[in-house]
Amino acid sequence: MQTVGELPLFADHTPRERARIVDLARTLRVAEGTVFTVEGEPGSEVFVVVSGTARYERDGRCVAIFGPGDSFGEVAVLDRGPRTATVVAESPMEVMVFDRLEFEVLLESSPKVGRRMLSSMAAQMRWPRRTGTLTEAQGPAHEPAPGTQEDVVSARSDPTAERRRQWGYG
Repeated sequence: MQTVGELPLFADHTPRERARIVDLARTLRVAEGTVFTVEGEPGSEVFVVVSGTARYERDGRCVAIFGPGDSFGEVAVLDRGPRTATVVAESPMEVMVFDRLEFEVLLESSPKVGRRMLSSMAAQMRWPRRTGTLTEAQGPAHEPAPGTQEDVVSARSDPTAERRRQWGYG
C-alpha cells in the first residue's frame, strides 16, 4: 500500500498539507465491479485512486484504465453538468472521495493540485483508446501511489443517490 504522500497529486506537499487533504476526503475501499460514475448522470464527487484500477468508458467503449494517482469526476463537479464517462472498478480499490465543497476547499488551499488535475483532464480529452493507466500515459513525471482508511462498498450499479448514501454523502 502506498501513502497519500506517495501519490503524484500530493507528493510535493508538506506533511501538514497532506494531513489536511486526508481530513477533507473520505477514503473508501470498494469491490471489483463497483460503479463510480455513469455517463450522462449528474455527479458531485471527485475520486482519486489510491490503489487498484478502474475502467474509464465513453459511449460504452473502454477508453482508458485509471490507476494509483489518477483522478476522475472533476468535470461534472466543476461545471455541474452530467458525467462525461462511466467508471467501474476493475479490481478491489481504495479511493479518496471529495464532494463538491471538499473539492473546492482542496483547490483553493492547494493550487498545485488544481494544476495537476487540469493537466490530467486535458490528457483525458485527447484520449482515443489507451492501454495502460493514465499515469503511464502521462509518463514519468506523473507516477503512481496509494493511501489509508477502510470502508467496504459492494459492487453495484446503483443510481447516483444510492452511491452517495453508500459513501456517506447522502
